[in-house]
Amino acid sequence: MQIQIGIDIVLILAFLAYLSVVTGWNSKNKAAYIKQFRTLAIQHIKKAFGHLYDGGRIVALVPRGSMDSKVDEFIESTPGAILTAEIWLPQSTFKNAGTAVSTRIIIIEKHAGSNDVPITRELDFTHLTSVEDLFSEIRDIAMPPRKLRIDEQLAKYQLYVRTERSKYVFNGDGVDKPQIKNIMLKFWGSEVNEFDEIVMPYNKSAEIIKKIDEFEQENNINLAA
Repeated sequence: MQIQIGIDIVLILAFLAYLSVVTGWNSKNKAAYIKQFRTLAIQHIKKAFGHLYDGGRIVALVPRGSMDSKVDEFIESTPGAILTAEIWLPQSTFKNAGTAVSTRIIIIEKHAGSNDVPITRELDFTHLTSVEDLFSEIRDIAMPPRKLRIDEQLAKYQLYVRTERSKYVFNGDGVDKPQIKNIMLKFWGSEVNEFDEIVMPYNKSAEIIKKIDEFEQENNINLAA
């Protein structure tokens, strides 16, 4: 069986660490600890990004200020890192914790290609004066769903893949659909085994999904039904 190691969504509450710094240390040491926090926070984001599947996302609550440039630098220097949303929160968000530090929620997604990269969504709530107003504003706001992993896209068509003796074996009810079966058997080296599974020398999952999508559009048909 093929085992994938990765994560769809990572939630990073970096600001909580920041909050403990600014409220737990005297002003003499505060600057040094805040600088240390910013370094650690961006390291957490980098590490989390490395564990994402293609289409996975990081949701991070981070302070404003010098962290902005660190986040920008990370996105610009990291292949596949796309900032898909920024939500600026009012300074009153954490007033109950005794601080008025400006914060924002950022959503960073991992995309291998540029065809399905969403447009960055920006929401500004800095004009709000209370937490109650903030909750009222964000209650009905939703973000677009993340891109499905390849195995999830295959599962839509009832296709499943495993590795066996250095080959890739596709099975499931989707293999029995003539249109899908015909698409899969057009790939070089594809063959049907004794169990009516389709065996390939290479993992063509992404290409299979692409060909199925093209077939559906050309023929105005839904093969997932």
